[in-house]
Amino acid sequence: MDSLNLSNHLLLNTIKGLSKYVGYSLYLLAFLFAFLAKLFYATATTEEMSFLLAPTTAFVELLTGLQFVSEPEGYYNASRNILIDESCSGMNFFIIAFCMTIVYSLKHYASPLHKAIFFVGSIIACYGLTIFANTSRIGGAILFHGKEDSLPIVGQGWFHQAEGIFIHFTFLLIFFFCLRAFHKSIRNYASIA
Repeated sequence: MDSLNLSNHLLLNTIKGLSKYVGYSLYLLAFLFAFLAKLFYATATTEEMSFLLAPTTAFVELLTGLQFVSEPEGYYNASRNILIDESCSGMNFFIIAFCMTIVYSLKHYASPLHKAIFFVGSIIACYGLTIFANTSRIGGAILFHGKEDSLPIVGQGWFHQAEGIFIHFTFLLIFFFCLRAFHKSIRNYASIA
């Protein structure tokens, strides 16, 4: 084996080893990110959750035509007596969507650079998904606000939780199938190119 082939072989093996190391490191980093995000959320105030609540509230205002005022407790609409506070932020949804994305997707990338880019892109995509899902959830809750008590057997608290679970689970499923289609299209494109 001449020196050029040997150096290419060593470089290729180094890149493969680095890729595996980067992959494991990104899984660990994702777990750490999720843990720290959950820890932050456990004690966060409405103001600290404004990075999720402010854009969500703005889209809810566009969707419903209602105006919300920022108060220390959250974003409040006096005419309907609706409060959007830190419990409505969607932080748990964000964490779950991000972890699902990383666990499912990192295996599809061989290059450490592609893995790192996808990792950062996942944070951005899951942030946008969280805003969209939360806007839908809160918009739906506003639509049914005051009507929950007229439903048989179901109380207001139960209906609000069930609606949130249904919408968030639906968004996670749709997002998963979009991720799967995205990775399949990349794999098909790579086999053509």
